[in-house]
Amino acid sequence: MAGGSGSPPIQHLIDSDVRPGLAVDDVRVTPGDLFAQMRAAISMQHATVFDRKLAGKGGVPKLMTTRNVIRFATSDGAIAAGLRGVTGSLEAGMQADVLVLRADRPNIFPINDPIGAVVWGMDTSNVDWVFVGGRALMRKGVLDADVQRARSLATEARRRMADGTGSIVGAASGGTG
Repeated sequence: MAGGSGSPPIQHLIDSDVRPGLAVDDVRVTPGDLFAQMRAAISMQHATVFDRKLAGKGGVPKLMTTRNVIRFATSDGAIAAGLRGVTGSLEAGMQADVLVLRADRPNIFPINDPIGAVVWGMDTSNVDWVFVGGRALMRKGVLDADVQRARSLATEARRRMADGTGSIVGAASGGTG
């Protein structure tokens, strides 16, 4: 939508029994975090429902719930990425990433609805711990990773994409592109 492609067809997908997967693909035009994507998706769906209702149309769909949109960003996102059975849920045998969110921050305190607070109120400042493949990558809100290497890889990938000499995959994997 922010890139000029029109409104996302969220309600059409839901009406067609397709569960959308949420992700971040272009941080040049949208925030690079799933909290913002969840808020955008639920807001677009709610606006679509309200527009239909105000227009006097029948068969107005139910409003998307915050629980639905969290599924779109987790398990349904994994399915959309072709990772069903690999990741996307907390189950034995799955490669689940785990976020521990802070619920004591001013942006959401006091919490009346924990699921709603994640979608409507939280942002990256609420992320306290991140575990990927059983390894802590963020501890008490501090990233535990080689940030300089990540910046170097991102800068090199951008350069390769801009001058057409390689792909992001080649740059990120350390290959020659």
